[in-house]
Amino acid sequence: MYHSIVVAKGEQEVKQAVRDFQSAGRGVDQIQILAHENVRTEEMFKPKYASRIGFVGEAMAHTVAPLYKCEGMALREKLLSLGLSMPAVEYYEKEMASGRLVIAVDENVILHQ
Repeated sequence: MYHSIVVAKGEQEVKQAVRDFQSAGRGVDQIQILAHENVRTEEMFKPKYASRIGFVGEAMAHTVAPLYKCEGMALREKLLSLGLSMPAVEYYEKEMASGRLVIAVDENVILHQ
């Protein structure tokens, strides 16, 4: 299965990835920004809502894509829900543990157009 995923180091790379996905026809409902709970995102993101499954959803400044900050099994489950293989999940977990953010397209989300 093909996945659209970008690993970003900072705000500008996140914004560019979101814009690129939107330019490619992806809706903001499909774009997920994932970060390890220990990553400082206060500068980039402002709180918007908290979901019922333990993720803190936030809207990135200048985007509408949600940010999911979590750790451990919750992070692994979120990555697996995107249809990633276990080796891919482990790779992205390591990237996020080292402070990077993962921007992914959830192909299971139906666009609301």
